Amino acid sequence: MPAGKTWAASRLYRKLTLKPHTAYQISFWLKPGAMTKPEKLQFFIQTADGRPDAPLYRHASQGLGWGSTPDGNWNAEGNTTKFVAQAKAAAAGNPTWQQYNVQFNSGNFTEAHAYFGMYNVIEGANTVWIDDIKLEEIGITHPVERGQGDYVVTRTSDGKVLTSTDYTVNGATLTIHNKDMANADLKVAWRQSPSRMFKGVAAVACDGGDFYRVQENYYANAIAPLFNNQIPKVVTGSPKKYFMYYDEIPVLNWEQNDARCSRRSAGDYLGHMVRGVQNPLENAGVETLTWNDMFDPNMNAIARYYQVNGSLLKTGATTSFKSGNADIDLHPDTVIVNWTGGEELTEAAQTKRRESLLYFREYPQVIALYYEKKDTTTAWLNALTAAYEKEKTLGTPTSLKIDGIMYTTWFNNYGDLAAVAEQIRKSPYAKYWPKAQQ
Repeated sequence: MPAGKTWAASRLYRKLTLKPHTAYQISFWLKPGAMTKPEKLQFFIQTADGRPDAPLYRHASQGLGWGSTPDGNWNAEGNTTKFVAQAKAAAAGNPTWQQYNVQFNSGNFTEAHAYFGMYNVIEGANTVWIDDIKLEEIGITHPVERGQGDYVVTRTSDGKVLTSTDYTVNGATLTIHNKDMANADLKVAWRQSPSRMFKGVAAVACDGGDFYRVQENYYANAIAPLFNNQIPKVVTGSPKKYFMYYDEIPVLNWEQNDARCSRRSAGDYLGHMVRGVQNPLENAGVETLTWNDMFDPNMNAIARYYQVNGSLLKTGATTSFKSGNADIDLHPDTVIVNWTGGEELTEAAQTKRRESLLYFREYPQVIALYYEKKDTTTAWLNALTAAYEKEKTLGTPTSLKIDGIMYTTWFNNYGDLAAVAEQIRKSPYAKYWPKAQQ
């Protein structure tokens, strides 16, 4: 990122040759020069085809990732937070070299590209020196432990499996108690947590064949106590509605070693999770709502999404979510909260909004608009008109079921709520928005 020039984007990358299903660490040294936007420096790892929707490593809030201590614990702060402080010290006359690291898993891949870069930086020049980039396979770190079958230790010479009494796990290494194994080459299989490879990872897991207990525990133990265990009534104003939080799930369907958890596709896996939550609520007469993106081919329900193991595409669902062979079987009265396109205002985003509305036309839908851009109100109202017009050409007996419009904000910004409400009330779709109080 040369000094003396204004660059909108600058990057460098390195090809990585990997072994599949292997834990790695990349370490590197950084020294900031003159920088106007040190927080814009990014490090991420893409699969070799460069698909932005399928990275191997890309932290959502810390552009440089989040590193670990030598003993395998997470650092107290993310790499970006650390680098910004380092850049401020350099600007004050104390430039230094500091080392950083990130840990990732190769998943199903044998090749990837590691990137350093700054993007959309037009405020001025930014200079940083990068040195001694090192890729190394690592031992046990940030393991997921469930109390049974957490580690499988095998002697490579003959495939003999050690029992849990033959060794003790000590951080990233093993202490071997079996003298016959003391000098043997051993292969250790374990589950690596992805919790800081992308962002906060949703609680989606299969626990001994139970696809939804983790959800029940999450709400019962973490959230409900905050509302004196009255969460449905407090959060929704009614005990009859429940908003599931299934959106942007970067990792799922990796419990292939357990026959009770193995499903034919990632979509089938997600479907079992969702219905596991919905079934008891359905019996209690509770309406469930969910974001659209993990079920929507216009968003994340694609053949390869982040490090989801397998395809989220719904088999045979070419014209609508309910058509074809259902991998993901939502309850027929599920309310789809549709946020396709987010804050985007491009023609491509408009097309996706229209197609998404039609894809879920057999379900009641709530349109989630705004995202800090008032123009998304116009965009969504136009997309709704376009969807109604295209629906007339489909020759299907069903029609769009719009349940309402929701003001949606990333940053708790309600300063534009009145303007958005006024625009909706003056549109042909005012019936989907609450009437103004007199």
